[in-house]
This record gives sequence, C-alpha cells and structure tokens, in this order.
Amino acid sequence: MTEAFSYPFMYWVGMNTAPDTDAAALAEFSEFYSKTHVPEVLAHNPGFVRGSRYELIQPDPRGDFGPRWLAVYEMDGEAAARTYAQRNDGPPEGRPTYTPGPAAWKQTQTMWRMIWRHLTSCGTASELPHTIYMVGMNVPPDTDAAGLAEFNE
Repeated sequence: MTEAFSYPFMYWVGMNTAPDTDAAALAEFSEFYSKTHVPEVLAHNPGFVRGSRYELIQPDPRGDFGPRWLAVYEMDGEAAARTYAQRNDGPPEGRPTYTPGPAAWKQTQTMWRMIWRHLTSCGTASELPHTIYMVGMNVPPDTDAAGLAEFNE
C-alpha cells in the first residue's frame, strides 16, 4: 500500500453536521459517507485514487478554525486536479451525480473545499496516520516568486 499523503495532489473537503444531530443520525451519516459517498467520488473522478475521512477530536481553544469532518481525496497528478476543478466550476450537467444521502447528510454545511499540491516530505511513515494536525499560513500578499521559493525551501 502506498503511504498516505504520498500522492502529488489532494482534494480536502471540510464540513459540519448540524449541532443537534443525534447519535443515531450521526452513525447513519458516517456509514453513508464512508461506504457510499467516498467510493462514488473515487469512481466518478478520473485520477482520484484514495479517499480517507477524519473527525475533529480536539478543536482549537482559540476559536472555531476547523470543521468537524474532513474528507481527503488523493489524486495521482495535476491532470486529475485540473479536470476536477474544471468540472466542478463548469455547468451542473458536466458534474458527476451522487447518491442522495440521509437527512443528516442533507443538513451538512460545507466550510471549505481545497486542492493541495504536495511540496515536500520529511521522515518515514510506517503506517497510515490516525490523526492530522493542520497548521495553515499565508505568505504576505506582496511576496514575489523568489520570496515564495525561499519560503517553501
């Protein structure tokens, strides 16, 4: 098995379920998401090779910076990322259709959708991650190409 986060592009979707969703509805939501929706996304999007789901277990005490649910779809190359973005930004009739989900699925709020490009890795991984610690940052808006290269280095 290829190590997690080893593909060159990833599509991340962060969403929240309604705060008053009960345990049974959350279980139905999670079952649908993992066993129906994720496989459909992989099947309907060329170059999507793996889908993983995560649940936020420890929110940042400084504020609401992350969604409760994270789906990570790994893509085998830039063509997959560009094709997905073009289809997603294009007319609805060009987008894949997916199975309608349970009530809790229909009440979710998508906080963001992002496509990430892999830049570098350090160290080795002996197993798939069970948690993700995400730190986001932006370079200043006036950063030129040389400054961005220095930042990435």
